[in-house]
Amino acid sequence: MTTYAYPTSRACAPADMEWGRLDNDRADSSPLNGYGTTLSVPGMRWTATLSYNEQRQSDRDELEAFLLKLDGVAHRVSLWDMGQGSRAGLPGGTINTTGVTTSGSTAQFATSIVLTGCGASTTLKGNSKFAIGGQLFVAADDAAANGSGVMTVVNRPMTRAAISGGAAVTLIKPTALFFMPEPLVLPRSRGGVCPAFAVRFVEIFA
Repeated sequence: MTTYAYPTSRACAPADMEWGRLDNDRADSSPLNGYGTTLSVPGMRWTATLSYNEQRQSDRDELEAFLLKLDGVAHRVSLWDMGQGSRAGLPGGTINTTGVTTSGSTAQFATSIVLTGCGASTTLKGNSKFAIGGQLFVAADDAAANGSGVMTVVNRPMTRAAISGGAAVTLIKPTALFFMPEPLVLPRSRGGVCPAFAVRFVEIFA
């Protein structure tokens, strides 16, 4: 199994991207009175669908070669949310984008993480993504650092495992590992232009 970074070339740049979450939740309702119960279970995974416009053959060859290199479900691709930060992958707010680490340890299944090195009185806007130790999080609310650059961020999803203090935080193009869960279908045409198509990816835990 090999992990590949998603290419940065023009040929592989998607025209559109759908980003979502695949929840591992439970819901039930009584057949007698309709009373409902819901249960949140750890194990939420990110999903992404990349859509490509019509392309000339040379560009499509490059794109298809990369997708075929993933060899179905055998290999992984490192993806980030290309629809945020004008595709620059930058977080919202004034937080430092380098040198940020966790402040103290974070327990498994935590829904808030304390960061340090954020910069005095800086901010992180809700919906900004960040990665720690191979897990990709989203800030579920706006956050602000104190005068010492320490910031408490409400995170989703919850942490899959405990995080040690001093762990590096990635704020520029934070990624997670994905695989292709469905057969790769590559459209063909009699004309000189290759048809549009889309590929779906689902996060996989390392």
